[in-house]
Amino acid sequence: MKALLLVILLFAMSFSGGMSVAQTKCQHTADVLGGQSQTLREMETELMFLYIILGAMIVLTLSVSVWAFYMLRERRIVVAKNRELLRMKNDGESIPLVVEKRRDPQQEELFVTIDTAIRQERLYADVALQRQDVCDRFGINRHALNELLVHYAEGLSFPQYVNDIRLQEALRLLHNEDGEAEMTISEIASSVGFTPANLREQFKRVYGMTPAEYRQSL
Repeated sequence: MKALLLVILLFAMSFSGGMSVAQTKCQHTADVLGGQSQTLREMETELMFLYIILGAMIVLTLSVSVWAFYMLRERRIVVAKNRELLRMKNDGESIPLVVEKRRDPQQEELFVTIDTAIRQERLYADVALQRQDVCDRFGINRHALNELLVHYAEGLSFPQYVNDIRLQEALRLLHNEDGEAEMTISEIASSVGFTPANLREQFKRVYGMTPAEYRQSL
């Protein structure tokens, strides 16, 4: 009887130990699967983040490419236009003054008065010439001057308008139409209200060549 009880006790202990091992293995397997699932979720999150960054980079690249193409196209148009004006100047043809017509003759007359004064009195030669100087001279405010430039100077800003006049005068001096002693590039720059570096930069931007290169082409 004691032997039978001993056998039953040993069997029970063996069964209990087997169940404990099985439970431990199941728990380990669940932990492994849970860790893999967490890792997969983290990988999916990282991939989604990478896709977002890649998409943003593609959009940015396309935007920059379109902007660069537009700016290059506009520059080519401006350079071609200015070279044609140079050709007309060299051939002795009259260069048309492009002015937008308005129905207000008084405003047009005011602009012509201002433009004439700036050119004939050589106000442009003052390197420190400011918009307010012109406003004070003719008794108008900055907004009124801006409106005149929009309608009668192809929408140029005041600095662009003055620099355009300076470049036209520099072009005339490079041709030396008066038959006087030839001025150096630095003298021409000072005469029209530019520094030599500014004249070189502005002239090349508008005409596609430096003043020295243009003089050599004459």
